[in-house]
Amino acid sequence: MRPLVTVFAAALVAASVGLACGEDDETVPPDAALSPSPQATESEPQTGFSPSPLVPTATPGPDVLYRWVNVTVLIPDGSGIGAAPGVVGNPLHFVIAKVDPEDSRITSTVVLDSENGAIVEEEVLDEHREEIDRVLATLSVGPFERSSAPWPYTGELTPDLVRENEGGGISWIRPSPSTGLYAGWGLADPGGFFVDLRNERSTAFASLDAAGTLAFDTSAVVAEDLPVFERWLATVKQCDAETKC
Repeated sequence: MRPLVTVFAAALVAASVGLACGEDDETVPPDAALSPSPQATESEPQTGFSPSPLVPTATPGPDVLYRWVNVTVLIPDGSGIGAAPGVVGNPLHFVIAKVDPEDSRITSTVVLDSENGAIVEEEVLDEHREEIDRVLATLSVGPFERSSAPWPYTGELTPDLVRENEGGGISWIRPSPSTGLYAGWGLADPGGFFVDLRNERSTAFASLDAAGTLAFDTSAVVAEDLPVFERWLATVKQCDAETKC
């Protein structure tokens, strides 16, 4: 039985992440501690991804801080460059990618070790080199200060946080990528649509049960992270007349 693959909201095209991490076309299950609790059947799991962070605008906007474990990079908003945990192959990899908006097969990727910032692997096209190098020049390595981090670690919701919905009957808020928390969604078979939130050591899930009621699973959340993940789960809503999807 194969666990389904969660697709990250901040993430890269799934095939690109797999390629960057040295995987073939076969889905590689994440480490057991990071595997979603809904179980897939022998049939091919269905996944989707939220491409909004990778859709470039005509002019890149302000830099956005992305973190995974100890590594941070600054990426111009709207640049067509994205960053996400490399859960395919190695969950401690941090993948930076530039995806051509016209053809997602044209992709440049750099895989970083999220503990020390070392480049594990890179495959960068000439036309993307300058943009990628500009991002890599901002790379910084240091421990995450959870006590001063933004929501859902501390503080209130801010207007820049976006409520997401992908048509699966659940709506959620995407945390700032500076928190090192990444939201994703997928389809479990059986189980149906779910969303999840994870950092390098914890994962929480929200899904609709057989009765169509919103259910939460925090069994893969360590005790230290539980208040943070519960704060995020408290904002997850089932789509209805008040919450449109």
